[in-house]
Amino acid sequence: GQPIGAATESLSAVLQHPPSEEQLSVETLWPELEKLYGHGYELLWVSANPAHPIDGGRTASGGRFVASCCKATSEEHAVVRIHDRHQNWRECAVLDGHTLSITRIQWSLDSRYILTSSRDRSWRMYERKGALQGDGDVRFEPFTGERSHARIIWDCAWSTDLSRPYVFATASRDKTVKIFEIAASNAEGKPFSLLSTVKFSEAVTAVAFGAGLVLAVGKEDGSVEIHQQIVIARDSQKGIVLGKGGSKLKAIGEAARKELAELLGCKVHLFLHVKVEEGWADSNKEIYEEIGLDWVK
Repeated sequence: GQPIGAATESLSAVLQHPPSEEQLSVETLWPELEKLYGHGYELLWVSANPAHPIDGGRTASGGRFVASCCKATSEEHAVVRIHDRHQNWRECAVLDGHTLSITRIQWSLDSRYILTSSRDRSWRMYERKGALQGDGDVRFEPFTGERSHARIIWDCAWSTDLSRPYVFATASRDKTVKIFEIAASNAEGKPFSLLSTVKFSEAVTAVAFGAGLVLAVGKEDGSVEIHQQIVIARDSQKGIVLGKGGSKLKAIGEAARKELAELLGCKVHLFLHVKVEEGWADSNKEIYEEIGLDWVK
């Protein structure tokens, strides 16, 4: 945090270890309110459900539920525990399905689904039943999942694109990222489809989506790989974007890659893909406004 009042240094710069309860209550603006128990071993991940982006976070739905997981070597401890703020932080659900430590817990944009990944090489998804608003009964039920990777799944992520909120990705030590989307049951009877499997030269340890389904991937060698689509409305516009022999797109990529490397402090690989999608400009006003850009047609 930043220094407050006459202070010359922030508390985070002074502390050499996590603050005690007394320091939190006396020296910071974050006093401890509750202790939440239930796990048998040290926690690996904590995640609160997000405020719905459609209403700009104006409702009180965000942060109602807190999901957590801990280190586990058995099914008994490989669970997600959910506590409900509307019920004085009472534990309202225990979600099982994994056999080893859960590495990540991610909520979909609308808090309808919870996605988890695990050292057991599988991902699982759970669905919320009941409204976020009010104090009515809310349940979380198993929805789907599969063992889709050959090695540990280190990370998972949901799309931040309002037009396709149920796209999600899993990142694994097997050097792949798999991209899925929740859809009507396919030929195999699964409520999701595999959109793509992206292969990398190193084990993948982190994955995230940006606006417009930009995909950012962190690799075991410390580098970051970013895949960005440049969408145009007509095939005739390709020449404008690419330039002679692809020179314009190459220059854009080099400049962006340099700036990103300086910003992130690591090696960045940037891949730009030009895609023709007729009428895309008529359906993406919310995406522009979401990232703070003016919508001009």
